[in-house]
Amino acid sequence: MTGPTPNQYVDVTPVFDRKVEALRIHTSQTAHFDDLAGLLRTWLGEHATAGGLPAGRMAEAFQIVHID
Repeated sequence: MTGPTPNQYVDVTPVFDRKVEALRIHTSQTAHFDDLAGLLRTWLGEHATAGGLPAGRMAEAFQIVHID
């Protein structure tokens, strides 16, 4: 996840609200963000754009590494 050269994008738009709620449980890691949902919306929106998804979608970005 968030590798230097992502090559796989997963649309998380349908589960975005659940994602935010799950991350909010980790207060030691997320409580300092005034607008966690807004930050994620921006970040995941950029990933979606890079992955060629339609406007308004949000995506997680992964780097798949094939090992032969």
